[in-house]
Amino acid sequence: MISIDEIEKTIIELESKETSFAVCEKLSYLYTVRDHIKPSSTAEFRSDSEFMKSLSGKSSASVWKVLDELMTTIKVIQPRLYEATISEIKKI
Repeated sequence: MISIDEIEKTIIELESKETSFAVCEKLSYLYTVRDHIKPSSTAEFRSDSEFMKSLSGKSSASVWKVLDELMTTIKVIQPRLYEATISEIKKI
């Protein structure tokens, strides 16, 4: 079985080579395999909350857009809550 370390090593090697269609094709395959093998940062957080369940299968870009709009609203309505949330995020 191929390890994630082998995949990462091969990606680094290919990224250092001159760009060609063949190299790009190999990289695309490796990126896809790596992204399916390696858990994402959101997969590391486990929760059965309604919010986390609603994220399943959604595009992260779409989710971030919704959350950005929410934070903009919170900033206007509850500035202290907004600042506290931003402060917590900066600590991460």
